[in-house]
Amino acid sequence: MTERSLAKDAEKNVREPSATAHLGEKMQAAWLDHVYWTHILLLSSGMDVSERHVAEEVLLRTADEIADVFALFLPVTAIRQLRNLLTEHVELGGEVIDALRAGRRENYDSLIREWYANLNKLAVLLGEQEPYTDSVRKIRNLLLQHLDLTREEIEFQIRGECQKGVEAFWRVRDQALAMAEFLAEEAGADR
Repeated sequence: MTERSLAKDAEKNVREPSATAHLGEKMQAAWLDHVYWTHILLLSSGMDVSERHVAEEVLLRTADEIADVFALFLPVTAIRQLRNLLTEHVELGGEVIDALRAGRRENYDSLIREWYANLNKLAVLLGEQEPYTDSVRKIRNLLLQHLDLTREEIEFQIRGECQKGVEAFWRVRDQALAMAEFLAEEAGADR
């Protein structure tokens, strides 16, 4: 399929009455996969390397899945950047888990700063794109909430506070659903 036919398909889908709902379902599914596979990676971080590798590979694919949803309405150049930033986000998340589990606090703190810098780049990139140019602050806040909650879940799980970790996971999940809904609604409202 060519870039032009993809753009026409995306434009057609977004203009149909149910397009926002359809886009919302895709956006929510992509973000939920990301949240669930981050959780699975976290739980597998103390396991055999080969088993963890499977979770890492699938989690990396969620970056592509999220980018593919945005590809329905954003330009190809933005999607390339988005895909790279999402992949970096996933890789940094894995490194954060490893550093905290190994007790490398200095490395952990440095990785956290990188993770938040990556988040800011994601927010800026999305905020530069139609339909999100009026929503950059909201997008940044949603991404910040996502990262704050994910970090909280990681820290609880690594400290062995499993019940709090599970409760944090549900907050991550609910927040991701709300974020995906907002991103889809903004995209649908612009078409």
